[in-house]
Parts: sequence; structure tokens; C-alpha cells
Amino acid sequence: MNIFYKKTFILILISISISLNSCKYKNDPSLRNNSIFYDDEDNKIWRHRVNCLDDAIHYSQIFSGIEIDIYYQNDTKKFICDHGEPCEKVYLSDLIDNIKDYQYKYYWLDFKNSDDKNNVDQAIIALKTLCDKYDIKANIVVESRNPYAVKQFGANDFFTSYWVPHSTNDFTTPRWIKEDIKDVIREASPTALSAHHRMFSYLRRNFPTQALHLWTNGLSGEKDKKRIEKLKDYQNTKVILVDYETPF
Repeated sequence: MNIFYKKTFILILISISISLNSCKYKNDPSLRNNSIFYDDEDNKIWRHRVNCLDDAIHYSQIFSGIEIDIYYQNDTKKFICDHGEPCEKVYLSDLIDNIKDYQYKYYWLDFKNSDDKNNVDQAIIALKTLCDKYDIKANIVVESRNPYAVKQFGANDFFTSYWVPHSTNDFTTPRWIKEDIKDVIREASPTALSAHHRMFSYLRRNFPTQALHLWTNGLSGEKDKKRIEKLKDYQNTKVILVDYETPF
């Protein structure tokens, strides 16, 4: 076989390999970039507070990611989705069951009752079981205000977000908050810091290397979209929760 044919044969093999891997990548969620929502500029806008079944079915088809508020129940060993909405409380597993193409969606789980150490340990077991069933561990980020919870979920290979104590004006934020965040970063290594959008300047200024997750309660008009776009343009802003009907 002369050099020309050898090179042609090699190129054909490479082309076939790329094609096969591409198809495999698209169809096997476990092979996708498991941090795609941290790298994809087009998928930063997620829907805020999706705890009702009808909302989950609806908004999961519009947004690439949704935020769900969860409470772990020791008696049932399951998670309930709730933040005071006027709808029947559903289990997280039932909510996911009803989401079309659930394995291709992303989930910000706001773990509300994570203050108790034993509760955290049991919740980790339950969430690992749920993730094994649906194969969505790479698509989940667990948020908690409890540094212990952040550390333990991280130690179990979950993406994590530390809920930052916040004030309404970032320039009047107490000094202890900065030291608290430093301690959590050092001890728990969260994937991201999550906070109200009013804390954006403060976090960008004091923690320029940290990934940020923001929620935008109170921003709902057309003019407010410009403010959200500025948050979105910051490279380290990875997820923004909004109350709009569609992403933008």
C-alpha cells in the first residue's frame, strides 16, 4: 500500500471514529460534558421555583434547567418539593417521572432542611439512589446554606452551591459574611456560590475566581431583562434563576 492510500485509509478511520463517538455522545447522557451548564453561554437562564407538577411539565420543555426546593423526609426516605405554592406537594421522584426527556434537563436542588447533620447524611443516600435510577447525577447541583451539607454532597461527587448569607445592599454587607464565605470555600470547596442578584457586585469583587449562581426575585419587567443580561455577561456567572415565562 503506497503512502497516499495509507493516509487516505487513516483519514477514513479517523472520520468513522469521530462519527461514532459523536453519536454515542449525543445518545448517552453519561458521556456528555457533565459541566455543560457551566460552560454553555446559551444555557445560563433557568426557571426559578418549579415545585408544582404542572409547572415542572411545562417549564422543563421551555428552559434547559429548573430550580426545585426540596425537603428530605426521614419517614418516607424521599424528597418533597415545596416552597409554599398553592398546589399539591409532590415527591421529587414523581416530578422527574413526569418530565419529558428528564435526562437532558438540569436541576438546581435547593435543599431546605439541610441544617441537621443526620438529615444530610440520610438525604445523600436517598439522592444517590434517585440519581442512579434516573441517571441524572451529572445534571444536578445541590444548594445548601449548611457548610457541612455542601462538603458532604461534594465528597459524594455532587455539584454543590453554597447559599451565601446576603443583605439588600452589597456595600453594607457585614464583614463576617466575607470571612464566612472564605471558610466555606476552604473547608467545603463548593462548585459555586449562590446568592440574590443584589450580591453580584460584592461577590464578583471579593471572589473573582468563584462560579456564581444567582436568583433574580423582583425582576420581572422588560427593562429588568437588561439588568439580567449584565449578570449573564459576566464569565463566572453560570446559572441565573428567573421568573419569566421564557429564557432570553
